Amino acid sequence: MGKPLIVTKYLIPGRRADLLRRSRLIDAIHEHLDRKLVLVCAPAGYGKTSLLVEFAHDADLPLCWYSLDKSDRDLRVFIEYLIAAIRHRFPHFGRQALELLERTENLGDTEALVGILVNEIYREIPDYFALVLDDYHLVNPSEAVNRFLDMTRTWGFGPLVDRDYTHEYGFVIHESAWEKTSWVKSRPFDDVEGAVKFIQWWIDQTEAELKTIQADPKAYREKFHKDFRENITNVFGDTIHLLCQHGTGWDEILYFVGFQLLSYVMADAPQILTDALEVTTQRNIAICHVVADPEVSPVVLTYCDVAYKNHLLMSPRFLRKEIFPRIKRLNDAWHEHNTYCLYHSDGYLMEVLDDLVATGIDGLNPIETVAGMSLKEVRRRYPKLFLAGGIDMSQLLSNGTPEEVREVCRQSIQDAYPGFFMGSTTEADNSCNAENLVAMYEVAMEGV
Repeated sequence: MGKPLIVTKYLIPGRRADLLRRSRLIDAIHEHLDRKLVLVCAPAGYGKTSLLVEFAHDADLPLCWYSLDKSDRDLRVFIEYLIAAIRHRFPHFGRQALELLERTENLGDTEALVGILVNEIYREIPDYFALVLDDYHLVNPSEAVNRFLDMTRTWGFGPLVDRDYTHEYGFVIHESAWEKTSWVKSRPFDDVEGAVKFIQWWIDQTEAELKTIQADPKAYREKFHKDFRENITNVFGDTIHLLCQHGTGWDEILYFVGFQLLSYVMADAPQILTDALEVTTQRNIAICHVVADPEVSPVVLTYCDVAYKNHLLMSPRFLRKEIFPRIKRLNDAWHEHNTYCLYHSDGYLMEVLDDLVATGIDGLNPIETVAGMSLKEVRRRYPKLFLAGGIDMSQLLSNGTPEEVREVCRQSIQDAYPGFFMGSTTEADNSCNAENLVAMYEVAMEGV
């Protein structure tokens, strides 16, 4: 720790009796407290701090206060006062973060500290609370402070923002920094006729892309490999990264159309869905033959999410007619180029796992244990598959203890060895406990 902290910087200032109450502005802040960030902006002397003080004394939820000045542009100073401000209201908060801060000389890489702070808030502060950063403009020139705060919003992915954007076909898509995913907020149609028109548009677009690939495969290959080197190889070094992720088009069409409308399409206009799956598969096979190179990467992901907890999403009959034959064609194409195929589907797959193995998959991901999948049973039945995943994200890594994670990881290695790439069953999102990820990594490094 550095110099003693100035207590008045994290105490809520007293309310002045001679100030006029600005009820409309205070009500506006209250109305937007469900937002992640509320900015109060006005020129100097307009009473921003006075308004926030009034709000702080008026609020009926826990509130932490941090009065900023130019000295807080130093990242270490900023973090110390930030923790103090929250600890003043929640005394048990910040112990691990402070211990790490004391041990860290260079704050150039703050991801671990951000992770601990976010997880301590999750564990130690059950209440919805507000944090006031007063006079933030005084530290805004500090790139380190700005980046630190950006990372707390979406730890592990760098600065992201919640946003809506409009897809070229007219879908409004929402991207969520917290959930680290996206979804369709609104569609430009709400009936089967509109869904069929969109699927025809999908077919036309995919056919055009296929023709482009076939017209100049050398140019496509050169650009693909150049992008892969710049964005993947140069970033991750010699870590093996999936060269491609190829499906049949089912997942993408389902994403845009939605399950209810797509179910009607399957009943009323099944041929257009078949056509869309076929042209998507043809395009992906064409890409395979153009870009495959095991020296660049020896593994790809073939995929189709066909299940959820305890059940399939579609009938086995539909899967055997429309999905699995196309997955087999994709796997066969990649195998021609000595490339391994890791197959991905969430959910409970045991009912059709024999069918999937018959498509020629080399590996299976993510073996979603909370959906009923068993690493031990999959390994017993399919000793030649390599298995990836197996460590539950939704409950264990999010809410378990590091010791519980270590116990499950060690047992998983015993059950799935050999050929087990241990990892989380989905992306490590903001619900995940950083200490649990470390525990999983440490067990992986223990060896067998």
